[in-house]
Amino acid sequence: MPISLWQAMIEHYYPNSTWIRLQREVFDQLYRYKVEHGQPTWEGALTQLLAQARQEAQP
Repeated sequence: MPISLWQAMIEHYYPNSTWIRLQREVFDQLYRYKVEHGQPTWEGALTQLLAQARQEAQP
């Protein structure tokens, strides 16, 4: 399949989205965090983690 076709298909079915590759160990840790914190979506889990990191970085 030509890359341009694949990109068009991904954009059609998953608009305004992107893909990220993670090592299995990192994915497993993120999955546990998601479940333990009651986040129903990956976006929710990542947004929560980023907010915590911003708070910790504040002086």
